[in-house]
Amino acid sequence: MRLCVVLRSYGGGNDKPRPPCFSKELVLASFVRAAHAARAAGVDLRVVYANDGPIPEARMRVMEATGQILTTTNGPVGLLGSYRFALDIPDLLRLGDDDVIAYFEDDYLMTADAFTVLADGASQLRAHGVEYFAVSGSRPDDLADPGQRRLHGVPRVWQPRPDLEASGRRWIHILSATSTFAARAGALRADRDIHELAMKPFRRRFLDHEMCLVYQGIRPYYGTELFFGLAGDFVPGLRGIARAAWLLPYRFQINARARKQTRPHYLYAVQPPVATHMEIGMMSAAHDWEAEAASVTEWAASHPETGPLGLGR
Repeated sequence: MRLCVVLRSYGGGNDKPRPPCFSKELVLASFVRAAHAARAAGVDLRVVYANDGPIPEARMRVMEATGQILTTTNGPVGLLGSYRFALDIPDLLRLGDDDVIAYFEDDYLMTADAFTVLADGASQLRAHGVEYFAVSGSRPDDLADPGQRRLHGVPRVWQPRPDLEASGRRWIHILSATSTFAARAGALRADRDIHELAMKPFRRRFLDHEMCLVYQGIRPYYGTELFFGLAGDFVPGLRGIARAAWLLPYRFQINARARKQTRPHYLYAVQPPVATHMEIGMMSAAHDWEAEAASVTEWAASHPETGPLGLGR
């Protein structure tokens, strides 16, 4: 099994609330550091940068020195276009079905052992039907709590599968992940139509939660949920009614595709997490990420390939 790690980068930014330590330079350095550690641990690793549009020179120099660069045509092409581009990478690189491809968005900070932990999990959890992996993620502590069911978008009949272990790390069955996830290339190819279906309703977002449910063979909607959605999804008012009506045919398609998923591809997340979304209010509390950022900065300052980023100087 080979692990292909992909940093999906965009040259611009957004207005999400960020912690003071955040920068895309820091994220890139943490990605390079994790690759160094994985190779030192004997992981068969391939490093790829999937860029949507121009990237600032300092970051580009680090990418050229540390991996293979793939760039969207006539980019930036936006969220959905760049996601489709990322989904094409297993075929572009001719990855084997047993190889694992891991996508990291450029606002996720990684621990030094993130890729090593991911490789161990992918190698050891295959026998349990685990085809998708998350480097961060959680699930409800109490399925009887309506607030937790609403927060996590829990479908009516869902029950978590048993926890698993790989190299001393606990992996838990979760409902869904963001665009930062990993998958066996064969499963990703088989599920490509699910990913495409999740992108159909909207131009600037996709139904990532429903997508993850469907490839796990979980039917999201029952009865009136086809119109109102999962708990907390419906917004009262004329716009909410119009949105629900617009989504109704797509929800029928989503349910139909879930029924066809006769071989579930389960999604598991490692505990504690080995990466976090660098957005205030979204960061995992299970790790000191400010200390991790300082550690990355110190590491980058002493390694010539990350020198152009100027961290720690």
